Amino acid sequence: MSALLVFPSSMGDALPFIEQARNIGVTVVGASSLTHDPNASRCDFWLHLPWVGEPDFVECLREAVTTHGIDGIFCPNNVVHAVIDTLIGNGTITARLLALPFHREIACYDRLDVRAESALSLAKSILAGGSLPAPVKVAAWLRFTDTIMGQSGEAKLAALLGAMASAPQGDVVEIGAYFGKSAAWLTLIAHDLEIGRVLAIDPWSAAEAVQLDAPTHVQRLSNGDYWETVAQACAVNLLPIARGRFNFLRMPATQALPCYESGSVQSSAFGMMDLIGRIALLHIDGNHDYRSVATDVALWAQKLAPGGWLILDDYCWPHGDGPRRVGDAFLADRSKNIAQAFVVDGALFIKLADLAVQNGTLLPR
Repeated sequence: MSALLVFPSSMGDALPFIEQARNIGVTVVGASSLTHDPNASRCDFWLHLPWVGEPDFVECLREAVTTHGIDGIFCPNNVVHAVIDTLIGNGTITARLLALPFHREIACYDRLDVRAESALSLAKSILAGGSLPAPVKVAAWLRFTDTIMGQSGEAKLAALLGAMASAPQGDVVEIGAYFGKSAAWLTLIAHDLEIGRVLAIDPWSAAEAVQLDAPTHVQRLSNGDYWETVAQACAVNLLPIARGRFNFLRMPATQALPCYESGSVQSSAFGMMDLIGRIALLHIDGNHDYRSVATDVALWAQKLAPGGWLILDDYCWPHGDGPRRVGDAFLADRSKNIAQAFVVDGALFIKLADLAVQNGTLLPR
């Protein structure tokens, strides 16, 4: 049976690779020239190899490849990678050499430039006045949010950037935060564009998350015992950038409204944060049952500022039509007060007109 050699397995860059390989069923043989390898126990097998400059290194490596059936080698060390690359190139060792972490990192940053330009291009097509940040900032935000698990695709993030760049000043409210990917994205943009502070609302509980309108196999996904960890993960992910401009409330959106209306919110993770009291952008991505979405919109959309944005995630959702029904009703009811409406990456984006209501008549604000 083939196996993967990780050498030197003692390096910090080796551990994520070891765990990922084992998670997909690959047999991992760790090796190091150290007498103590802190990652040895994380490998299926471990062996000692001489330093690459020692006379017996090549023979020991060749023996390890033969004995363990190694057909792939991962080297997180630049020098070791270069030596083994030469040995494979001249036929001394028969195995595949996986990409060097350094080279993968360089490629990642090269792609970031392209991703940032693509995001800005989409955002510009949405933008109704205002300006967009420099590509290097967008690249930095993409890099940061890459570290956070979430289901917001890059097209949706780009559309959120365009919406935020044309939003009025006010609070940014997100209902349904999960690990905090889109919350982090919105926080970075809101601070840079000086829009306002970001409030995420999520109960992080199976009872509130289960979507009764969805098929049984979708409902079961919410019944895990992981919600405490997810809530903690959201705090961990947002703490580096919060700095008084982000907070969350761990409760259903119906219970959070009085807290919002009080003018300030507080949590043990982020402390106290004052709010403006009008919403520049409302992102609803909580429970997708029709009743839940309808309630969230009815309670929270009334707080939208003129020119503000309402985003309904999963407007196009294969497992239910709650967001679509609510979104269609909102579009019909507010047709005279909507400046823009479009769908990106399955999410419905609605920008209110910059109008006020006086005695039942819409007037320019």
